Amino acid sequence: MLKWSDDLSVGVPEIDRQHQQVARRANLLLEKLPGGSPGLVCDAFDFFETFISDHFRTEEQYMISTPAHAYRGAEAHTLAHHSFLSAYRAFRAEINKGATDELFVRQFSLWIMEWYQEHIQTHDKELGVFLKARSKKPRRK
Repeated sequence: MLKWSDDLSVGVPEIDRQHQQVARRANLLLEKLPGGSPGLVCDAFDFFETFISDHFRTEEQYMISTPAHAYRGAEAHTLAHHSFLSAYRAFRAEINKGATDELFVRQFSLWIMEWYQEHIQTHDKELGVFLKARSKKPRRK
């Protein structure tokens, strides 16, 4: 199960709230996997993909919100989002083929738990540092 803790905070309230929701929604998805009906599992995958895509758009908007002070890590961060979605859709394709056995559930669970921790600890924390530093800079008139 994915767990939110304060050490995952990036210091941007909207992003932190969404990360908490990512954990909750991913956990709901993980609960549906073992023994879930194919239709229910597919619906849960679709629901999570919609939410995580919206979350990624939020982060990407923060990255480009002020072109004069654009986030230098934006390209790599956005690429990480695309990479996640590509891998996620590959898991989804396996679900379409009927893969919900114990091995699949274990592989998917480990993958999403590792991704959640790693992505927040690297890409998102870096973005948070940038956003906090930018918000402290005096505005020019």
